[in-house]
Amino acid sequence: MAENDVEVEEITDVVSEDTNSAPQTKGRRSFRNVRRELSEKELSSPGAQKLLLDDLERLEGELEEAKRFRERFHAADKNIATLEGQLVTKNRNELLYNGSVIGGSVLFGFAPNVWDQGLTGIYVLLAGAVITGTALYTHWVKK
Repeated sequence: MAENDVEVEEITDVVSEDTNSAPQTKGRRSFRNVRRELSEKELSSPGAQKLLLDDLERLEGELEEAKRFRERFHAADKNIATLEGQLVTKNRNELLYNGSVIGGSVLFGFAPNVWDQGLTGIYVLLAGAVITGTALYTHWVKK
């Protein structure tokens, strides 16, 4: 139990260190080591104001681009969901078609073996013809 307490304390120390540190920014190299806090006098200088306005305009442009990207993403996501639904339906139809053709063909192949038993051979042959014919017709109509 004591080992678990030590591990928990170490983990919480690591987590608290990560959450307390300032977020790493990926900005211009020239401003990497510049302190971030500005005094009122520094903020009132025209150069600082121009830099801040430049960054503001750049960030507003990036925001608009991100909004457009988000809208396109949602439209594409809806399109993908629709197409995936259609694909599932198509796969089910193909599976049903293949199963019907195989089943009808098996009945066709089995019909000569039971042909001597009277009407059973005819029924098996007709069932194979109906199943295979229906599968082929529905497959042909859907295309």
